[in-house]
Amino acid sequence: MKTKGLLFGLIAIASTLTLGSCKKDSTPSNSFSYNSKNYETLYAFGSGESSGAASYTDVTFLSYNPTLTNTTTKVSVGFIEFGTSPVVAGTYTYKAFDDISGFDATKNFAAADFGINMDFKDGQYDDATGTQLNEGDITAGTITVAKNGDVYTFTYNITYKTGTVSGKYSGKVPGL
Repeated sequence: MKTKGLLFGLIAIASTLTLGSCKKDSTPSNSFSYNSKNYETLYAFGSGESSGAASYTDVTFLSYNPTLTNTTTKVSVGFIEFGTSPVVAGTYTYKAFDDISGFDATKNFAAADFGINMDFKDGQYDDATGTQLNEGDITAGTITVAKNGDVYTFTYNITYKTGTVSGKYSGKVPGL
């Protein structure tokens, strides 16, 4: 009997030490950070179009379910545009479309907008509220795209005149 009690006591101590030593990661797995604050991006969707020599793919990251209606809250959104359709795995660096050294759609991106803590009501967000980071204010950036089956992973670090957005999204992206 003493052996069982000692065994259960040791298991209880080991469990307490193991669980007590776990530290919760404060950064959500699908999220971005800006000015030392994290914003979840729980949903993503994409769309692409090719017309003659021109093509593009848009990927949008959302902190909210895009089917929500009759809801009032704050939301955050990220939007990245690639110059190819479909978007392919690889690393893309920032370069303006009109850069005289030449924009190469296979290795450059030129557009990325983020809206942070915008008002959201009845299925629409108000991009006149919250913090707006627009493509015209990008000074540098890198986006890495990986694909495994139908799961995409986007890892990005984009510098704007007012700060840097760093983030990651991994999951299925309807529309791609």
